[in-house]
Amino acid sequence: MKKLSEDEQFEVVEKSQFGAGPSDLSTKFVNDLLAIIEEKLNIENYSDLEYYTAVNSHLDFCGVDGFFKLKNNNKDIRVCFDITGNSEVNKHEQGREKIKVGGKSFNVVSLFVDGNKEDYNRKRDERMIEGFANKLVAESKREM
Repeated sequence: MKKLSEDEQFEVVEKSQFGAGPSDLSTKFVNDLLAIIEEKLNIENYSDLEYYTAVNSHLDFCGVDGFFKLKNNNKDIRVCFDITGNSEVNKHEQGREKIKVGGKSFNVVSLFVDGNKEDYNRKRDERMIEGFANKLVAESKREM
């Protein structure tokens, strides 16, 4: 059985997206997050920033709930994220445990939330989503 490279693992998720395409957003949270990132990175061509969900995929097992792919000149920049109700300490411990048993834990930007991850309220969570977007933008700028 062939082991997939990191890029191949992401390509599998990209190719498996259903619907109108990777930027066809299904949640208010992701839609708001994408809009903030586009604004902060001064993206004029919206097709230069794509969103992919990794929930229930092999990447989810590696700690990735989703990722953004930014087309920057001739280079694609991928920034992964995880939304978790776990503590930061527990998340890192789970990553170490996965690696011990031969799994993989990708470096991701994490959003630590209290309660239900699906309970997003635009007005109430404005500061939280702004801070999360800032972390994702900072990570993408490091890759540029």
